[in-house]
Amino acid sequence: NKEISELKKALLEATELRDENKAENKKTIKMSKDGAASVKLALEVLNDFYKNAFVQTGKYVPPKSDRDGNTVGDLAPEMATEKYHGAQDEAKGIIGILEVILSDFEWNDKQTAKNEEVEQKAFEKFEKETKDDVKKKEKRIEKAEGYGSDAESDRLDQKQALADAKKLLDTALEKLEELEEMCVKAE
Repeated sequence: NKEISELKKALLEATELRDENKAENKKTIKMSKDGAASVKLALEVLNDFYKNAFVQTGKYVPPKSDRDGNTVGDLAPEMATEKYHGAQDEAKGIIGILEVILSDFEWNDKQTAKNEEVEQKAFEKFEKETKDDVKKKEKRIEKAEGYGSDAESDRLDQKQALADAKKLLDTALEKLEELEEMCVKAE
């Protein structure tokens, strides 16, 4: 009985620990998915922004320019109405960092899911073994109690048989006394 209570206590503690780990893994997976979704959105926005940006790949010399390649528009003062297309070189670094962060989120999601599966299988194995052990011990207790109740029943039967035998003996002794008085003492 003591071993059974210890096994049940260990199973209860393992169940509580498993529930905590399960909740933590679920939270981690949700956070990883949310983070990955946010990074994907950021990458999409940045890629759209920089994809539409004008990137000059070679030296362009416009018509009607001076010997330095400047046109009248180039020499005009800069106005705030120009469309900004971002810092192209820096964008590659930011996008690269975001892609690494995204891959980290995705890896963390997969790894946590794999860990959750391994932990769940280990818990289920422990739970099955513990329950089987408890059943085996309970059957042994029932069997032992059965032997005990059988022995008690036999003891009570024997006690009754002894009482019956004593009663018969007493009856026989009384009859013997009667016969002795009639036969031996009467002469």
